[in-house]
Amino acid sequence: MSGCPLTAARAKQVLSFRKMPAYVLTAFEGQKVTGTDWLDLVKIVVGAGVGTAVVQGIFALARDERTKKSKADFLALQLAINLEAFARQCIELDRENEVAEQFPDQEFPDWSAILPSISPTPDDIDGWRSLDQNMVGRYYNLWAERDAEQKSLSEVVYHVEDDLEEYVALSVEKLGTRALKLATEIRTRHNLILSQPDITEMQARLMHRGRWAQQRLDAGRLRNARFMTSLLSKDERQGQ
Repeated sequence: MSGCPLTAARAKQVLSFRKMPAYVLTAFEGQKVTGTDWLDLVKIVVGAGVGTAVVQGIFALARDERTKKSKADFLALQLAINLEAFARQCIELDRENEVAEQFPDQEFPDWSAILPSISPTPDDIDGWRSLDQNMVGRYYNLWAERDAEQKSLSEVVYHVEDDLEEYVALSVEKLGTRALKLATEIRTRHNLILSQPDITEMQARLMHRGRWAQQRLDAGRLRNARFMTSLLSKDERQGQ
């Protein structure tokens, strides 16, 4: 390849092949490196009269970037599917409680307070590093929130079992809604096909049942408060 004179400004753009990865990362820091970006970078190097070895190195870097993106996209798809499956299982639990049978020897219907678990994820270190770390953090936070909700429901079973259906519905609404929201954001970020049309239906179901449960609990607390007030008033009248 024939060379051409380098100006001082042009010379600053020319780096050795060994330093090229750092240059590329700095040049496109915080951006999605597209095919056009790589082509522009090649034009700069060729125009500066740098040898073909550097150009070949750039193409190798481009292949590496595509590989990383493929891994990230595949892992992102798995996370989205796991989150959507978790939300569906949450809704299924709530539906089962809604029609739970009450046997003659039981004080309450046969409600379940066992929340579903989020499916395990692959141990792909490179894939995890390629994902948006904020989304990764939210994904694992959801695991922790699920465990916290399960612990709370275990307490409900022993103390306020008559309201168990409502408390499970609230936990389901909270976890399911967050799972669907994160799944949609992950699919959008990685340009993945959005999930089935029933996502909107699932969101509506979660919202409806959460609202129903909260209204029932609020009404129960109001009845209890009025009952306690009436007892206090009765005691005061008897004491006079």
